[in-house]
Amino acid sequence: MAAMAGAVVALGKFDAMHVGHRALAEDAARMGKPYLVSFSGMAEVLGWSPRAPLTAACDRHRVRQLWKKDCEGKDVGEIELPFGEIRELSPEAFVDLLRDQYCVQGMVAGVNYRFGYRAAGNAGTLEKLGKERGMEVKILDLVVDNISGVEGIISSTRVRDALEVGDIITANALLGRPYRLVVDAPPYTEQSNSGCSLDLCFSPGHVLNQLPRPGNYTCTVTALEKSAPLDTIGCHVLHQEEAFTTIDRDGRVNISLRHNSQAHDVAMLYTLDFCTNVM
Repeated sequence: MAAMAGAVVALGKFDAMHVGHRALAEDAARMGKPYLVSFSGMAEVLGWSPRAPLTAACDRHRVRQLWKKDCEGKDVGEIELPFGEIRELSPEAFVDLLRDQYCVQGMVAGVNYRFGYRAAGNAGTLEKLGKERGMEVKILDLVVDNISGVEGIISSTRVRDALEVGDIITANALLGRPYRLVVDAPPYTEQSNSGCSLDLCFSPGHVLNQLPRPGNYTCTVTALEKSAPLDTIGCHVLHQEEAFTTIDRDGRVNISLRHNSQAHDVAMLYTLDFCTNVM
């Protein structure tokens, strides 16, 4: 892990990658090389009901690149730790893991951060352990907003709740960017032609992150040539336009495009950046 020497890690779940998470990355960038530390397999280990992520795995790199301008021009890296392998670590062992295996020199977390087996450690514990090990630690207050006229803490739960009621304006404000849905479109996707337009229909099984509430939306739709490994920032853009999108009660995503020059006979990615919901 020599490439991570001097790393300062932002600690959290980072599902939504919202503006509160960005604030952690910004402070990490002021202290050194910024990295997010997230966890894989948490739901499976803890027996939580499965649910789609708020940020598609293949879109996380793009979001971190968006944050670069707020992070002193530094690339924000990400370390994904398998939760099943670290869940029984004590707070002390977890901090030692970051220092010894990942060359971490500093840590940033929110004031409500808990870590270690059975959440035994809190923000105060993190400060104490960091000081004992010569690691810089910064604890941040939670980021608040008054998007709806009432002050509230920015959280992934609020983003998910906004999407579930189709409140795109609030979701976008909490994220600090348009909410993006990613569709892994198979060859010969269901489609229909009408003159010079193209209507596409995707089943929910091809959607890689959380669907907003069924309804009508305006989106910026981008057709991407798939790359390996799958990463939206590395895909060649085939087409982009503002489009009318409908999500039906069965979770099917229907997109009406004016453009009809693409023969959809190969696997592609479609990204939908949500602008507004249409009543």
